[in-house]
Amino acid sequence: MSRLGVEGSIIDRIYETAFLPELWVDVLDRIALLARCDGGFLFSVDAQQRVRAVTSERYGPLLDAYVAGGWGARNIRAPRLANMNYPGFVVDYDVVTPHEAATDPFYDYLRKYGGGWGTGTIIPMPTGDLVVFDIERSGDKGPLDRSVLTSLDQLRPHLARSALMSVRLGLEQARAMSEALGKIGLPGAVLRDDGTVLSTNPLMEALDKQFIPLARGRLGMSHRPAHDLFHAAVAEFTWNGSGVHSCSIPIPAIDNSPACVVHLIPVRRRARDIFSGAAILLAVTSLAKPDTPPAHVLNGLFDLTPAEANVARQLVGRHSVGEIAATNCVSRETIRRQLKSVLEKTGTKRQAELVGLLTGVQLPRGTSP
Repeated sequence: MSRLGVEGSIIDRIYETAFLPELWVDVLDRIALLARCDGGFLFSVDAQQRVRAVTSERYGPLLDAYVAGGWGARNIRAPRLANMNYPGFVVDYDVVTPHEAATDPFYDYLRKYGGGWGTGTIIPMPTGDLVVFDIERSGDKGPLDRSVLTSLDQLRPHLARSALMSVRLGLEQARAMSEALGKIGLPGAVLRDDGTVLSTNPLMEALDKQFIPLARGRLGMSHRPAHDLFHAAVAEFTWNGSGVHSCSIPIPAIDNSPACVVHLIPVRRRARDIFSGAAILLAVTSLAKPDTPPAHVLNGLFDLTPAEANVARQLVGRHSVGEIAATNCVSRETIRRQLKSVLEKTGTKRQAELVGLLTGVQLPRGTSP
């Protein structure tokens, strides 16, 4: 296939990624082949300097080491490329000297993981985010010939258009997810991995007693223990999108608003998420009825085991630890261990708080964050 044919094939693939974002990895590999490189990276950087990335399979270990080693703060190429404000691809010697490429620790790190020479470009998005393409090859292959830049620069406008479409589709997807929750009667929101709100539905917006806006578009909760649990869970989401399992956070009744449970569900990461930043689906279920939730509901709301759910229900029924132990033919110590686990999972500290939460009884309001 001629070089023109190769570039045309890549352009077709680039536009496919706007609708099939998992194809970005394939696009990176095709661009790397065109540039006589071994693989590539696609980074998205937002206004708060949060970074998300997609990489060729070959450079997965390099990206892992980049995160673990804090190399983002020691990357001498990226800030210089940003300061150039150049609307095209560049090679290493456009941003570093030969001496720096030979001696700087950042280049030692790149060479250790199969990189060391590359080409890259930064594309500003209308949203204020930056999209960065970094195409890399092994250090023993030597610096790139600048002749490859002509072909890469011809691809750059297509990469920018497809990335912008991915941004818009990602945000539309976030809106659709929150609206879908509303259609089944659940207040909900879609969040970035730092708690920044991307989309909410009207049912969520009506819960202004329990949920409060914070600076920079983040979400908080008026009940301090729930607020702390929420932000501890959010903090477990890493910069490149791997997240925790689903978790549930109880919020007691506040004023005339009934007790509820907040469910945090990770959005399983695909390439589209590096643009929209959608990381967490938040759904709220009400505990407005005074009856104890059935065991399967307790299991779903708080990840309780069947035995733990049974203990919780019997406590709501005003049974003592001793009575529960006798009824279930187990030791009191076993029931105490199960009760301790129930308290931890529901975010409560005492049996009275647990009973109040599960029956929707008003509990003391926590200190506002």
